Amino acid sequence: MNTKLLGNKGEQIATDYLFGKGYKILHRNFVAFGAEIDIEQNEAMAGKDGIISKADSRVKILSVTTDEELVIAQDTYSIVK
Repeated sequence: MNTKLLGNKGEQIATDYLFGKGYKILHRNFVAFGAEIDIEQNEAMAGKDGIISKADSRVKILSVTTDEELVIAQDTYSIVK
């Protein structure tokens, strides 16, 4: 099996796994401004801060955790107090 077919097979396995976990795959092999997301690294960084771009990506992509509900509550409190 050539590397392209092997890579496609691996990406399909990762996609099926993420879909099974409830993730919605918006786009495959998406590249913008030279930025490429490493799907496996993105999954490994769930709930943590860190780099999720591919090693050869021209742009580094960071995953930053936040508690959106807390931020919304704090913003709401600051508005109504």
